Amino acid sequence: IIGKPIVLKRNHIGFEVARYNPELPLIIDPTIPFGSYLGGDGADDGMALDVDDDGNIYVTGTAGDPSVSGDPGSRNFLVAPSPNPLSRSGQAGERDIFVTKIRKTRVSLIPSVHRYELEYSTVIGGSGIDVASDIAVDDDGAAYVTGNTESTNFPTTPHALRNCAFGGAIIGGEPVVMKLDPGGTSLSYATCLGGFGRGFGIDVNDDKEAYIVGHAKYDLLPLGNTQRNPTYGDDGFIIKLSDDGRSILYGRYVGGDGMDYIMDIAVDDDGFAYVVGSTS
Repeated sequence: IIGKPIVLKRNHIGFEVARYNPELPLIIDPTIPFGSYLGGDGADDGMALDVDDDGNIYVTGTAGDPSVSGDPGSRNFLVAPSPNPLSRSGQAGERDIFVTKIRKTRVSLIPSVHRYELEYSTVIGGSGIDVASDIAVDDDGAAYVTGNTESTNFPTTPHALRNCAFGGAIIGGEPVVMKLDPGGTSLSYATCLGGFGRGFGIDVNDDKEAYIVGHAKYDLLPLGNTQRNPTYGDDGFIIKLSDDGRSILYGRYVGGDGMDYIMDIAVDDDGFAYVVGSTS
């Protein structure tokens, strides 16, 4: 609707709008119900967020930046509950992954009035550079995160598909994926995926099975009959994990002889995966 501010009288202004349906709400100046800073004293980057059916907000990103002189890393990044057993208590790698949940609660009988409170915030990583790219949340409130690690001691869980020993072997590291419990105080699973690359996007279906996409320069874990052609450049990949993260339900490389990246994914109710990316 076309509109403009007008002066009604001294110290008073209003809005003049074109014709509209008076039976529908007319919002002149929408409010921002919530906004906040999040981080520590270092250079912290928010990378992705998701929202569950109750309006709770889940944020992931990277704490600290070794390229900034004197950066303290994640050492004093906001942690809750304090101490959080999942966090690296008083320690910090060069960069670490953070995951934060902000709970939305209703505070009055007016549906639009809510309070936003910190439910948990944790920092996860090894001694090297660990970076988050994307986050997804299932119906139970468990958060799934993918990204990249250059840490040889990234905290993988028992029965992980692969430990992260390869992460620090070459510059660039390898893709990593993890699932946090709904309370944000422990890892349901965490595993590296091998190769040189990064997980860029993640989604989860109703059966708690995670779908991860990204790119890889060297072979990841075995992906059936879709191993890379060794003469190709970077390829995109898509992997579907079991609900416990212990097995690959399917996986494939996608690409040609150039640089191919899959950057994001969405999964519909029938289990079809939709991906987007780039190719050279």
